[in-house]
Amino acid sequence: MTAAVVAASLLLLEEHETLGVLVRDLPLEDIDRAIRIAIPTFGWLRDTPPWRLVRRLAWSTGQVISPGFGAHYALRKYEVRQQLLRSIEMGFRQVVLIGPGFDMLGSSLPASARIIEVDHPATQRMRRSVLRAAHQEKIVFVAADLATDGLREALDACDRFDASAKTAYAAEGVLMYLAADRVHSILADSHVTTPGRDWCARC
Repeated sequence: MTAAVVAASLLLLEEHETLGVLVRDLPLEDIDRAIRIAIPTFGWLRDTPPWRLVRRLAWSTGQVISPGFGAHYALRKYEVRQQLLRSIEMGFRQVVLIGPGFDMLGSSLPASARIIEVDHPATQRMRRSVLRAAHQEKIVFVAADLATDGLREALDACDRFDASAKTAYAAEGVLMYLAADRVHSILADSHVTTPGRDWCARC
């Protein structure tokens, strides 16, 4: 549900006068399909004639309850994506996204890099159900509950993960949900798993 709410905030920004530019390169149609599965009511609102009014009301309400909440998500995701794009330009040919949720970041990255998404099985089932055919070959799904499962073991069990490849890791908005020992384990596993690596971590 948290993943769906975060992704929904991106759709609220798609027509924003100043912040819309931050989400324009994300596959918003895929995000929309995922949210419709997780939060059917949100999908119904998107289809109603007064959607623009609903969007503005939701944005205004959010600004009152938690000022800057939506902008924070958009800016954070934009910066993470830019960092990963720079890593790929520098020669990293493998990207491991840890707990990516429904923001469809992997779908927006260049096909020149192998994208591996490590996420909770329940979230991943929804994610895969809305993935367009064009992205089926580009993204490798590794199901793991990071609260209990080791990152290294999960990646070692994936035959498409190349431990010798230069790999960029991204853990955005996920580490704070895990116990401290699990966070240390994830960081340690990424260090041991790949000799050539780059970290783009956003808590």
